[in-house]
Amino acid sequence: MSANLARMLTFPQEGANVPSPDGSRTGREFGRDGRGWGAEENPLGSQLEGELGAFSPFELLQYLQYLRKSGRLELLRSDGAEAFCCLVDGAIVRSQCGHISSREAVLTLVWWKEGRFRFYLPEAPEQSDEAMNIEELMMEAVRLADELERREDLIPQLDQSLSLGSAGDAPEDQLGCGIEQVWQALEKGLAGTRRELEELLPLCPVKVRLALAEIAEAGALGGVEPRAAAPAEQTGTVGSWWAKLQQSHPTGLRVLVAHAWADASSELAAATRSLADGLGSPTLATAVVPFGPSFLRFRPVHGGVLSVSLLPISRKNRFLFESLLDSVDAVIVSGWSEAGSEAEDWTALIPQGLDLEILDETGDLGAELAAVLRRRAEGEIR
Repeated sequence: MSANLARMLTFPQEGANVPSPDGSRTGREFGRDGRGWGAEENPLGSQLEGELGAFSPFELLQYLQYLRKSGRLELLRSDGAEAFCCLVDGAIVRSQCGHISSREAVLTLVWWKEGRFRFYLPEAPEQSDEAMNIEELMMEAVRLADELERREDLIPQLDQSLSLGSAGDAPEDQLGCGIEQVWQALEKGLAGTRRELEELLPLCPVKVRLALAEIAEAGALGGVEPRAAAPAEQTGTVGSWWAKLQQSHPTGLRVLVAHAWADASSELAAATRSLADGLGSPTLATAVVPFGPSFLRFRPVHGGVLSVSLLPISRKNRFLFESLLDSVDAVIVSGWSEAGSEAEDWTALIPQGLDLEILDETGDLGAELAAVLRRRAEGEIR
C-alpha cells in the first residue's frame, strides 16, 4: 500500500465507536458485533475506513481495483445517504445508491465529497456474473460531468415545473444519458420536476440533468430558457490567456494528457497547483492516482471549465485513451521519447482534425499544459 494511501486511511480498533461526519459519536460500532451502516453483519470488522474529504470515491475505487481487492465498500454521506459497492478481484459486481443500482449507482456515488467510508470482507463472498471495470466507469463519470458543464445554463431548477413543449419523438440520445426514459416520464406525467425525475428514474442524477438539458436544447422542454451567465470576475492579467481561449471554447475546454511518468503523484500535485495559479482558480475537483486515470477540473475566473484527464502511457490504458478521443478538444502526449513504440501506437489512434501537441520529454506538466493552452489562445495551435 502506498504511503499516501496509508496516511488517508485509518484502521479502527475492534469495538471502537465511529465518529459521524460532523465529528460527533454515532454510538454504532465496527467491532465483532458487526453493526454499523445498514446494521448488516460484518463479523470480520472494518478492514479500512476514512473520510471522503481526504480520499475521494474516484481515488478509493481505483486503489481497490489496483490492489485487486474483494469485499464490500460502504459510503455514508454527511446528509445520511448511503451507498455500497461489492468487489471481486478489483471489479465491481454489485452496487446500490438509494433506488439506483449497478453502473448508475457507481456513476452517482463517485461525486460524493463529504462523509465517511469503510471497506471490509463480508462473511460470504459475493457471487455475480456482472463485472464492471472501475477505470471505464470513472472515465464515463468525468465525460458526463464535462458534457453537463457545457450545458449548465439549460439545466432546470430542482423544483421547477417541467413539461414537454412539443409532441413527437424524443431527441436522439447522442450522449447516452437516458433521454428516452426522461421523455417518457414527462410525457406520461410520472414526474413534473427535476427532483421527481431524479427520485423516480434508475439513472444517475448527472444523466437526468444532461437529458433535460439536451431536451431543452432541442426546444422541446417547455418553460426552460437559458439562464444568463454570471459576469466573469476581472483580475488583471491572471488567466487572461484563458479569456482569449474562451472565444473558441465558450463553455470550456477538455484536454486529454498521455504521460510517461512511472509514478506521477508529485508531478500531478505540482501540476494542479501550477494550473490553479495560472488560471486564478481553485480546483473544482481532483482525483490523482499515480498508476491509472487522474482527473483535474478547474473553473477559471473568466468563466467556463478546464477539464484535464491524464493517463499513463501503457498497453493496458490504450483502450481507455481511445475511448476518450471523441469527447476531448485537444490531446497532449508528454514523454514521447521515454514511452517508445507505445506512444507511437497511441498517437496513431488520434483522428485527424483533433489538436495534438507532442512533448518529447516529461517535465513540469502544469507549466507545459499552461504553455500549450497559451499558444492555442494566441492562434499558434489550430
